Amino acid sequence: MKKEYMMYAMTLGLIGDAINEMIDAVEEDSPEGVKRAAKRFTTVTTTIKEETPPNIFAIEHQELVEAFTLWNVANKQATAMRSENIVEAASAALDKHEGFLVSIMD
Repeated sequence: MKKEYMMYAMTLGLIGDAINEMIDAVEEDSPEGVKRAAKRFTTVTTTIKEETPPNIFAIEHQELVEAFTLWNVANKQATAMRSENIVEAASAALDKHEGFLVSIMD
């Protein structure tokens, strides 16, 4: 296997780990967890955008960037809410975009 494929696969593994951390943070059912997840989203989104995938994965990578960007925007909106529904809003944002992210990563 080409080295660039292995390096990209390692990056995707780290992204997957970060996704799990974000889901866990939101599932804490606390505004602090949602804020922590939103901060992590921003970091991961930046990492994904800066990653240069092997040419064979360019289209899928762009879809991943777009999905993560949408997920990040939704979570920032949920975090900005000043109500009791912050956790529910963040969970809804996760649910809305999680299927798309999973399908791309599969």
